Amino acid sequence: MVVDGTHDRRLLEAVAAGSPEAFDAFYERFAQPLYALGLRWLQDESDAEELVSDTLVRAWQRADRYEPTRGSVASWLFGIGRHVASDRWRVRRRHIAEPLETVGERSHELDPRGYRSWICRYASWLGIRSPDCGHSSVQAGSRSAASTSTSLPALAST
Repeated sequence: MVVDGTHDRRLLEAVAAGSPEAFDAFYERFAQPLYALGLRWLQDESDAEELVSDTLVRAWQRADRYEPTRGSVASWLFGIGRHVASDRWRVRRRHIAEPLETVGERSHELDPRGYRSWICRYASWLGIRSPDCGHSSVQAGSRSAASTSTSLPALAST
């Protein structure tokens, strides 16, 4: 399937309007190219996966700020990805420079639930509340109430 700039713009407009289906299509369209570039830039699969998630969440939050006169949707999105990669590099550099004794002192801060906290953090950014994240009810966040009217499904125990 050939996708042109007009299709990408319409898709992003629907994402800005809060369409979950449009976001799914946007994800399908850009996740793999973002991952490939993230892997090239960051040289780490986990960091590349986080780059995809962080970039797409930021794009969703800022979809209404896209200006077609300044470039294509892909250019705009990869610009966001470049900023996310820069942030990841800064964090990585900070951790490399941190003495091992300091890391040991902070070991109590590590989350043994791993992916659950990651999901809860992103769900919170999207304005979605889940009982698995310590929330008893659904509350609307920064997006419209219609886009946040459902809660996350229960997470499987590991």
